[in-house]
Amino acid sequence: MVTHILNESGIKAISVGNIGEGILWQMATNKDAVFVCELSSFQLHDIKNYKPKIATITNISEDHIDWHGTFDDYIESKINISKNQDEDDYIIINHEDKILQDHKSSYKAKIYEFSSKNEVKRGIFLKDSTIYLKDEKIEKLIDVDDLLIIGNHNYGNIMAASLCAYLFGIDISDIKKALKTFNSIEHRLEYVDTISGVKVYNDSKGTNVDSSVKAIESFNDPIIIIAGGYNKHIDYSAFVKAFKKKGKLMVIMGETSDILVNLCKEEGVSYIKAKDMKEAVDISFDHASYGDVILLSPASASWDMYKNFELRGEDFKAKVLEYKKRKIK
Repeated sequence: MVTHILNESGIKAISVGNIGEGILWQMATNKDAVFVCELSSFQLHDIKNYKPKIATITNISEDHIDWHGTFDDYIESKINISKNQDEDDYIIINHEDKILQDHKSSYKAKIYEFSSKNEVKRGIFLKDSTIYLKDEKIEKLIDVDDLLIIGNHNYGNIMAASLCAYLFGIDISDIKKALKTFNSIEHRLEYVDTISGVKVYNDSKGTNVDSSVKAIESFNDPIIIIAGGYNKHIDYSAFVKAFKKKGKLMVIMGETSDILVNLCKEEGVSYIKAKDMKEAVDISFDHASYGDVILLSPASASWDMYKNFELRGEDFKAKVLEYKKRKIK
């Protein structure tokens, strides 16, 4: 999203990092570009000199405990993004995230915040379906009805990305224009198709509980969700509880199957186990009614069955297309 805003505003920008391409590959051949880096907790864990001009932490929730050992180590790795910053730099944080707020005194950079619930002292906030920028004064940025993407979490992403662009020096009018043309990217609440009145979404990037909870909360219609995957030794109870509110059926596969099945039993959530993606897609359509949503958002990494979340998402879309072709015949 940040890269899109910069490019639409006439700035050559390239997304690098934890998106399938190493940080340095593009930097070696594009000396004149701005690099927008998405960094994982693994990459941030051991940084020494990395010093971003503008850093953003959208939120922190439990993840990758299998690698970090403790939640505290995971938190410290995330906070590392700001450790070399100084008063000439910027740190953008979520006003509603308690962990980020608790670490506020450790940030040396100028702090800007975004919030979907409260007006912030300095930054961007959402009020009555309108996003406002607040710095020297309060200015209207955009109405959410003018956006192509869905979900409250995406409004947070929009606010964080807009702040990045604003602090980089992009004019507010150019930010607004770019936001209106930004569509959902592959594997992140990506609309796939509507088959017999059932809408299908690919959120294979939902590799932890928090991201998949946000995906669930993006819909008002009944949801059939395909969940499960590699076990990162995190607590899945919040995921199952969130699904219970509007979920119709959880189709479960992968290494975390037994964990999710037990939680579904505890919460009274309907579930069916599937051996692979084809069976999961077939089960989902067999139980879907007109107006339902089929959502792949596993709340788990892909590594037990796929090399990465991209391949998992591609397989999901392929199996949906196969189902559609069989149905047409």
